[in-house]
Amino acid sequence: HEVEANKIKMCPDPIKLRGKCSESGGLAACAKSFKRKNTAGCSCDDHDEKGSCCCL
Repeated sequence: HEVEANKIKMCPDPIKLRGKCSESGGLAACAKSFKRKNTAGCSCDDHDEKGSCCCL
């Protein structure tokens, strides 16, 4: 899962929209999902009804 770990580090920050994503992932990340479209090529898990991206 080294590739997935690298993708997590590439994820945009939910608040600053840059930097690293929370490594907790899962439902916790979905609860704090951000509305900006994913343009960094990071892995995303699920999208809520508003189209928010949840980082793994």
